[in-house]
Amino acid sequence: MQKVFILLLGFVFCWQEPTASQAQPPKILEITYALAYSPNGKILATAGVSGTVWLHFGSSQQLVRLSQKPIRTLSWISNTTFLAAGDDKIARVWDITRQKTRLELRGHQDWIRTSAASTKYLVTGSDDGTARVWNVNTGKLLRIFKGSHKISSLSLHGQLLATTGTSVKLWHIGTGKQIRTLEFAASSLAFSPDGKTLATGGIDGTAKLWAVDTGKAARVFRAHTDLIRALSFSPDGQQLVTGSDDASLSIWQLKRGTLGQRLRGHLDWVRSVAFSPDGQTLVSSADDQKIRFWELGINKAAKKL
Repeated sequence: MQKVFILLLGFVFCWQEPTASQAQPPKILEITYALAYSPNGKILATAGVSGTVWLHFGSSQQLVRLSQKPIRTLSWISNTTFLAAGDDKIARVWDITRQKTRLELRGHQDWIRTSAASTKYLVTGSDDGTARVWNVNTGKLLRIFKGSHKISSLSLHGQLLATTGTSVKLWHIGTGKQIRTLEFAASSLAFSPDGKTLATGGIDGTAKLWAVDTGKAARVFRAHTDLIRALSFSPDGQQLVTGSDDASLSIWQLKRGTLGQRLRGHLDWVRSVAFSPDGQTLVSSADDQKIRFWELGINKAAKKL
C-alpha cells in the first residue's frame, strides 16, 4: 500500500492508496469553480468556495487547504506542480513532490478568476482588468496586458494570449503588442491544441470558432439558452465541449460541424469542464455542488462526486 506525504501551510497530510475493501471517498459538498488534470492524467485537482484543493488519485481523494478565500482557477505546470489562485489576489505554485510552496505571485488588485501555464509562462487574469505574465521558473513579472473589462477567461498557446472582456483581445507575449480584437462579448474561450483556432463561448449561449491568423469567425454553434461559462477542446482537437448556465453540456463534432451529444444531469450553472488527457472521459462541475464524470459516447454520468 503506497503512502504519500504532502506538506502544505505547515501541515503534513498523508494520502494512503485505498484497498478494495475501504469505503468510498467523501463527497465534495461545495461549489467547485475549477477543474484541472495533471498532464499525465493521474491526478485531477478541483477547487472552489472553501479555498480547499482536492487532489483526486483514482478512487482516493486528498484535501489540502491553500487559502481562506475561494479558489477560482487551477493550472498544472507539470505532473507535480500546479498553480492555484482566487479571491485573496495571490497566485501560488505548489510543488507536491518537494513538499513546499515554490512561488507566490502578487500584484493583482482584485480577484484572480482565470489562469494558464506553459513551460515558459504563467498567466493570471483578474477582475482588476489585467492579465499578468510571469516567468514560470522565477516568478518574475514579465508583462501586464490591460483589457477592456474584468478578465473572466484567458487562453495561452505559445506566444499567443487571448483574453475576454467587452471584446476578445489577442496579444503577443514576446512583443507585448495587441494583435487584433474580435468583436464578441465572450464569457469563456480556449485555443485549439494546434493553436490555429480560438473557440469562444458567448453570453447569448452561442459558441464561435475563429481563425487565429485572420480573426474571422469560421463557424457558429447554437444549442444553449443561456451564457456559456466553460468550454474546452478535446486533446485531439476533434471535439469541443461547452458548459452553460442552462445546466447542460454540449459536445460538438468539429469536422462535421454538428452537435454530437447533449449531456444533462447538472441542476445549476455549469462552472468548469475538462477532458482527461487520453480523451476518454469528460469531467464537469456546477453550482449544484456536483462533479460529474462522463463516459464519452454514452449520454450519462459515469460517476459523480
